[in-house]
Amino acid sequence: MTKTLPLRDIAEISAGYPFRTGISDDPDGTVRVIQMRDVSPTASVSWASTVRVRPEPNMQNYFLKQDDIVFVMRGGNYYGTLLAALPGPALAALHFFRIRIKRSDMILPAFLAWQLGQSQVQRHCSSMEAGTAQKSLRLADFSALPITVLPLDRQNKLLHAVNAIHKNMEAMESGITNCRQILSAIAECELGTHRQENA
Repeated sequence: MTKTLPLRDIAEISAGYPFRTGISDDPDGTVRVIQMRDVSPTASVSWASTVRVRPEPNMQNYFLKQDDIVFVMRGGNYYGTLLAALPGPALAALHFFRIRIKRSDMILPAFLAWQLGQSQVQRHCSSMEAGTAQKSLRLADFSALPITVLPLDRQNKLLHAVNAIHKNMEAMESGITNCRQILSAIAECELGTHRQENA
């Protein structure tokens, strides 16, 4: 049975870690920090670009876990990224909400992450924006975000279809890139040769 519930009923939502000073990379750090530059709407976290910091008191309360979702809550472009795996201790900066499923009997993390990136959610988030120069979402407002909950078997089928479509899109994009390279090579070969003959 399909139902609509506020996000807070199916997940725990918390803010990112409030660093007291600017975030800088520490070669001896053991905790990775996810920042805006490390995520995108179409890819998972780029762990290679994350900085490392040393642990601070109470920082463990902000540590991320597998299947958490980090949600960009500033800047006007709102989306969630599922953490399918973690390379070690990690947390998100203050530009994110951390979403952790508490009703795994009702919703799959991957399905929630997918839904958070859809246009319906984007429009709803835009209607809740606060701030002028820097758009952002308030945690209380975001917690009330309506989430569509489908039966688990339907969630699985939908995710399987979405993944298959993404793979097809990647193959098509790769094919287009290859075709462009072939066209460039043909032009270089034919036109470049012609120029050399008339030089």
